Amino acid sequence: MSYFIRFEQIYSDENLIEILVSISIRGLSLSASCYTQIEKIFELSEKCEKYVSSFSPFEWFVGSDEYAYINMYIHKFDNLGHVRIDFDVFSDKMPTDFGRMKCSFSAKTELGQLDILGKRIKSLSEAAKPLEIIVIE
Repeated sequence: MSYFIRFEQIYSDENLIEILVSISIRGLSLSASCYTQIEKIFELSEKCEKYVSSFSPFEWFVGSDEYAYINMYIHKFDNLGHVRIDFDVFSDKMPTDFGRMKCSFSAKTELGQLDILGKRIKSLSEAAKPLEIIVIE
């Protein structure tokens, strides 16, 4: 079973991008999409690149409290070079009886995977295929 965090562009124009974030970990699979400004994608790239050089924890939030959002908090790495990522995902488009759902969970990845995400995510609006980082737990 592969564990991953995948970022995929659904729509984009000059200023706006709709991203789909899919997460698969420990038997849980979740996909949620939200609209954000392209600058927020560049912000994630910069934060990932700074993290790998400074190891300062950071938070990244995209979307809206009203409709859908994805919030990631990247913690300080452990002594094995693993990085814990906490996710809060909310969507009002979920196929549930209520049509709304919020999930919160954690995943671990390696410093190298976070570095890859930081370098590649800038090209998300031109990417022909999804960008993926591997989750180890």
